[in-house]
Amino acid sequence: MGFKSLCAALLGVLLATGAQAQTVEFRGGGVLVSQSNICDQYNWGRAGEHTYANFRFRPAGVGDNSPDERLTVFFNYYAMSLGVSGKLNKVFKNAQSVYIGSIAYEAQTTARVKVTSRQPATISGTTDWVRLVGEIRNFDDLQGCTMTFEASLFKRP
Repeated sequence: MGFKSLCAALLGVLLATGAQAQTVEFRGGGVLVSQSNICDQYNWGRAGEHTYANFRFRPAGVGDNSPDERLTVFFNYYAMSLGVSGKLNKVFKNAQSVYIGSIAYEAQTTARVKVTSRQPATISGTTDWVRLVGEIRNFDDLQGCTMTFEASLFKRP
């Protein structure tokens, strides 16, 4: 194969690769608000108190994303990732929960997550921002600790 043919083939591969779908992820910040005093026993605040956090969100079926959704919450020295089958909606769903601090571990208590408001309602590969409002039960692997959350996220480059 000549040099020009090789360059043309390489260019074709590069162009085809660039046209493929990509993982679509949104990143931003938000607030969690304790809804039960049980959370206070573990230093998450009394009912009504809030905690700021960074969020990541991978919507189901957009770009190369899986058909499941994942919401990850980052604190200063700790993170929790919640994955659900299908899309988050107004009905609580069991979440596969993974936590990392000084060690990584899988939750012993089933977290339940719902999203009560999603703007825009339909997310596509061209969506630039997302606003999520929802609730997490058994937050941080704590039976009975409930947090509401509100996050504003922008599509990562």
